[in-house]
Amino acid sequence: MATLPIDSVPTWSGSLWSPLPGGGLGLVRRYRGSMTNDSRATRERGKQRKSLLLEATIRVMAERGLAGVTHRAVAAEAGVSVSSTTYFFDSLDDMVGEAVSEALAGEMERLAVFRERVQSRRHDGSAIIDEFTEYLRGDRDASTIAQFEVYLFASRRPELQARVAGIIRMTRTLAHEVLAAAGLHDERAAGAALAMIDGFALHRLADPHPDHFEIVARALRALLAGFATLPFTESHALQDTSLMGHASKDSST
Repeated sequence: MATLPIDSVPTWSGSLWSPLPGGGLGLVRRYRGSMTNDSRATRERGKQRKSLLLEATIRVMAERGLAGVTHRAVAAEAGVSVSSTTYFFDSLDDMVGEAVSEALAGEMERLAVFRERVQSRRHDGSAIIDEFTEYLRGDRDASTIAQFEVYLFASRRPELQARVAGIIRMTRTLAHEVLAAAGLHDERAAGAALAMIDGFALHRLADPHPDHFEIVARALRALLAGFATLPFTESHALQDTSLMGHASKDSST
């Protein structure tokens, strides 16, 4: 029986048979490459499906509240099987925590872009507030509702609270860098500004006002002006307190 040289033995490669130099070794290389491509495609499909579930979780939270978030509800919203939720997440808390982390991470990316734009150009405080107000107009109601839902939920779940607190601290750091670019270096100003913005956002959900963003801009100007003059007013308050103390002592003698 005639035999073929090993180098001319046909081996499966992609969509057709072709002779591979090295024979069997060449086959192993092609086979491994095919498996690598398959596994990469599988991982990519998994990432896409997980992303669908995270986005669906935010939408369900916005529409039904945190109590309405179930494996079945999220799977139906995402258009995938219920088993997908338990495959990607250990628990509902895990799914909710990751969904909110993902949503807030997106907001932090937007804030980081805004910070870089502010730092790359010279702006006064008023111009930065005007730009920041436009930035706030881009907030999605669904993400805002989910944010507040999780704030309340996290207060009863220590493991989730740590994750949410970490996100808030990172947001505060970014806000401080934006304010520092405008010349305001008091770290407490960033925390106060974020708390005020959250308060306005909560009121807008409950009672929308046509002038909402104009009111936010005026409030931010007042708050930042107050922080800018705080060292001066505090020093005068201390002097006034000292003078009152001396006056009281004089009157008692």
